[in-house]
Amino acid sequence: MGDTPFGARRREDIVAAEMLGAQSAHLGLVDASYRRKADGKPVYTKNTVGVPVDPDDWKCYEPIVREKLEELMLTYVGDDVQVFCPLGVGGHVDHIIVRQVVEALGAPQHITYYEDYPYAGQSNTIHLRLNSGAARDWRPMPIALTPAEVQARITAIGCFESQVPGLFPSLFERVQEIARARLPGIDSHLDFPPSPRASHKRMVASLTAYIARVGGERYWQSETRVQALPAVDPQRP
Repeated sequence: MGDTPFGARRREDIVAAEMLGAQSAHLGLVDASYRRKADGKPVYTKNTVGVPVDPDDWKCYEPIVREKLEELMLTYVGDDVQVFCPLGVGGHVDHIIVRQVVEALGAPQHITYYEDYPYAGQSNTIHLRLNSGAARDWRPMPIALTPAEVQARITAIGCFESQVPGLFPSLFERVQEIARARLPGIDSHLDFPPSPRASHKRMVASLTAYIARVGGERYWQSETRVQALPAVDPQRP
C-alpha cells in the first residue's frame, strides 16, 4: 500500500513474522480507522475499540472479510487444521468481525482463540468476552514460555514501531489523547511526540507482567451448547 499508515504496519508485520519463522498473508483489507462509507464519510469517526460494529460494516465489509478468509482457509484443508481466531478482548471492531466470520466458516473443534494483547492485559476483559454471545463451555489452554520464547515475543512486538507508542502510552500521553478528542484544534499546542525508547520499556513491563499472570501464553477452545451457529445479522450492533 505504498507509504500509507497501514502500508507501514504491514511491512512491520512481515518483519515480525519472519523473525518468528512464520509466514504472513495479507488479504488487502482496510483497517477500521481508514474505512469509508459510500458517501466518503469515515465509518468510525472517534474510536474503533469498545464501540458497536457499525451496521455499514456488517452489511458491506463483513461479506468481503468472509470471502477473503474462506478463500484463504480453503488452501489449508485437513482434519487437523486449526484456525487461530481473535477472542475479541477489548472489543476492537475488526477483531469482532473476524471472530464472527471465522465462527461462521469453521466448526468449533477447529477454532482456537487467542487473547488479544494488550487488551487482554486489562482487568476483567477476558471474562467479559468469554461470557458474551452464545452459551459456551470454555477450556483454557495455557502454554508455558521459556525465557528465550518470552524474549522472542518482546522482539516481535517491538518490530511494530508504528504501533507500540499508541498501544503503550504514558499517563501524560493518555491525557493528550483525551484532550485532542474533547478539544478540537488543540493539536497545535500539543507537540510532544512519544519517546520510542520509553514506549518500548512500558511494553516490556506490561507484557512481562501479563505473561507472569497467565503462565506464559493462554489460548481458549469452546464447545457451544447450541448446535448451530447464529446466522450473521448485518444490522446487529
